[in-house]
Amino acid sequence: MRATWSQLWSFDRPIRLLMVNQLTINLGFYMLMPYPADHLSSDLGLAARLVGLTLGVRNLSQQGMFLVCGSLADRLGYKPMILTGLALRTVGFTLLGVADVLPVLVPASALTGLAGAFFNPAARAYLAQEAGERKVEACAAFNVFYQLGIMVGPLIGLLLGGIAFQLTCLVAAGLFAMLILAQASTRHGLGQGAVDTCAGARPRADADGAVLHPDGSGRRCEPGGHISAGRPGRLRGGHRAHPAEHWAAHAGDHGDLPVRDGHHRRARR
Repeated sequence: MRATWSQLWSFDRPIRLLMVNQLTINLGFYMLMPYPADHLSSDLGLAARLVGLTLGVRNLSQQGMFLVCGSLADRLGYKPMILTGLALRTVGFTLLGVADVLPVLVPASALTGLAGAFFNPAARAYLAQEAGERKVEACAAFNVFYQLGIMVGPLIGLLLGGIAFQLTCLVAAGLFAMLILAQASTRHGLGQGAVDTCAGARPRADADGAVLHPDGSGRRCEPGGHISAGRPGRLRGGHRAHPAEHWAAHAGDHGDLPVRDGHHRRARR
């Protein structure tokens, strides 16, 4: 674990913040999400079909919107999408804690899922963009923090749930609110979408013939002097995909980063 912390501090501040962000996100998420079924059925007395509906809406809104939100992140910028996702989950968890009627519980559950679709592709694409040549190393360290949150979160939720489910919801919402402040306070140009410029850049071409930004990041110069959010990969069928869209298209059920060599080879072809 000491080596992991040493590795963390070897990265720039935006990458460190993303890793701590993901640890806290998973702490807040997994301290709550293993227990809503019991709360909905035992505390609120909902029928099993309504419990399934409430929890199923969360899965649908997250997994079903990954590709859409990943595409938006490449066009609107990574940081705004991350902040929006954190805000949606703060609201969703708060509503889950205070609501006791289905018309409020279902939208609250949908918000918690949609939040993940907003910040998961954006955070991973932002990480890959910031890490540069250390992309694989950063992704590996990122997954350590990701899994640590999954492991510790349910234990904290078990302790808080022994007091009240509502307390667990509010603590989780508080963690996400703190993350909004931490993420909003960072000031870094990348991840803001196409706000940088290639004006005056000396042309460099990649294997596909596109003009690259002179900073060596692999970002592409678009018409009008703007840059793309990152170097595109390929989706199935040969269509082009930018980093967040590419991650969303390959995201598995556990949200792990697609860092296997095969994925990177497909992105470079």
